[in-house]
Amino acid sequence: DFEPLRALMPKFYDSDPARHALVIELLPEGGSLSDYHRQLGAFPVEVGVQLGRILGTYQREMGRRLRDGAKSNAFARRVPWILSLHQLNQNLFGQVSAANTQVLDIVQSYPDFPQTLDRMSAGWRFDSLIHGDIKWDNLHVAVEAERGEKAGGGGGEMNLRLVDWELADFGDACWDAGAVFQSYLSFWVFSMPAVAGVPAEQLVGSAQFPVERMQPAIRAFWKTYVETRGLS
Repeated sequence: DFEPLRALMPKFYDSDPARHALVIELLPEGGSLSDYHRQLGAFPVEVGVQLGRILGTYQREMGRRLRDGAKSNAFARRVPWILSLHQLNQNLFGQVSAANTQVLDIVQSYPDFPQTLDRMSAGWRFDSLIHGDIKWDNLHVAVEAERGEKAGGGGGEMNLRLVDWELADFGDACWDAGAVFQSYLSFWVFSMPAVAGVPAEQLVGSAQFPVERMQPAIRAFWKTYVETRGLS
């Protein structure tokens, strides 16, 4: 049932449930997609294409198997907790961090936030297997060097693997697709200097990685994803 995932993740070798140990393939030289973009200082369209193909392929195939009755007893089918953020007890939430408590205060101060979260939670669908935690740190990239070139030198074939599947569940396919957009946008936001009292417009203008440089890759992701999934 889960054969479509084989090409996306490291090979499995062994596990020991009693010791909570998992043995998987050692991936070739490379690193996270975050490090790749940071070192390259650019956002290749090919990355967007591969992300669209990866997500589109496994969601299309797993959605089909889900409709055909794929084995799914191991999955909890939970709606992500963040969509009920506004319903959390503030004292319990405050134990996590002061920043999270501040986020909760902001969300609860504006009626539109809880109403929107309620609508999103009510509209959650179970139409595919989802990774649940897609971000650049969970994508391993390796570039196979062309003959005569060093690995990572910009030439050669790029290979992406999606790792850290512990939050995988049957859920809404839009969640993983949205996470790709989030990865680009957060990389842009966190490249802005953190200077207190400076207007947001100035921070945007001084971003190390402007979002305009990312937009061709973002468009390539969306175009490939839509085509691969066969969406209208």
